[in-house]
Amino acid sequence: ITGIGASFIYSFVNIYDMLQFPVDSEAYWRMAATPMVGASGAIFGILIAYAYLFPNNEMIIFPFPIPIKAKYLVGFYAVYELYSGIQGSSMGIAHFAHIGGLLIGFILLKFFGFGKAQH
Repeated sequence: ITGIGASFIYSFVNIYDMLQFPVDSEAYWRMAATPMVGASGAIFGILIAYAYLFPNNEMIIFPFPIPIKAKYLVGFYAVYELYSGIQGSSMGIAHFAHIGGLLIGFILLKFFGFGKAQH
């Protein structure tokens, strides 16, 4: 579900971008005929769920052998993806799909009540 939500948010940001700027961004970057395949938005939804449910568990990102708490690692990723999306860096990476996965994942956690104390 987070992957579907990520694709909607990515599409919304692209449509907004096209309405704000008259240049066709897909043609400008010569990506109009480039297929886009990926599950990264869904993976980011899983990341936010893990960080929300287990915020103090430590994670290690290969190849750096430094343990980092999940809440800090996912928070850093969220800020990085937002910054990269706004700056337009890393051509070919759908940063707003990643943000969409985070957002939809968080909304689903709240909607279904995960993380609340069970009585």
